Amino acid sequence: MWHSELFYSMFEETKSRNAVLQKELTEPLKDYLGFRHVFRHSYGYELDWLRLNPLFSGMADVWQKVKETWKNFFLLCDILHLHQSRII
Repeated sequence: MWHSELFYSMFEETKSRNAVLQKELTEPLKDYLGFRHVFRHSYGYELDWLRLNPLFSGMADVWQKVKETWKNFFLLCDILHLHQSRII
């Protein structure tokens, strides 16, 4: 599915950009992707709240790491843009 491909591509470096997310976030975010699938397809009656509790309790930490990773990614993009503009 396209959203899974997009998800995994964010952890990979390409010729034109660095990885958008750190590899250490793959597993925690994969759990949220699984929740998205269940919730999106309306299997609400199948939600196991005991299993979901760690997702909800760890959400703030994971989100903080995502924000820090994005901050670093965009900072690097700005640095590269400034560097390229000096070359031209």
